[in-house]
Amino acid sequence: METTGKKRPAQVTTAVFLIVIGYLAGLSRSLYAMATSKLQIDITPLFIVLVILLPAIMLLILWKILKGKNWARIFLLVCILLSLAGVFRAVGHFGADPLASSVRIGQTVLDFIVLYLLFTKPGSLWFKKGGEG
Repeated sequence: METTGKKRPAQVTTAVFLIVIGYLAGLSRSLYAMATSKLQIDITPLFIVLVILLPAIMLLILWKILKGKNWARIFLLVCILLSLAGVFRAVGHFGADPLASSVRIGQTVLDFIVLYLLFTKPGSLWFKKGGEG
């Protein structure tokens, strides 16, 4: 019996796993920065965004990537490209906060691995075929 090509490539699953690892590292970095900040600000709105809104959006994007939706892959690409400004900032502030800068640089490495997995074969074929529907 011939399959219809609906089996998700391992590269897509690996990419989603790496996105989750990078997201958790970034969340940890953000919470660390808030905890060690000397600024007297109300962190409640920021906390709501970091803990409720962004994870909900991320879960939707990851779910759609696993389903083979090309728009989710493109959305992720745009988000990663927009985040590159933070990498240059992290490199510039490496001496001031090497831990946070190292985490940010590590996230960027993961991001490029994710893009490679999602935009090269066999991962890219998942999106051309429309995934699971």
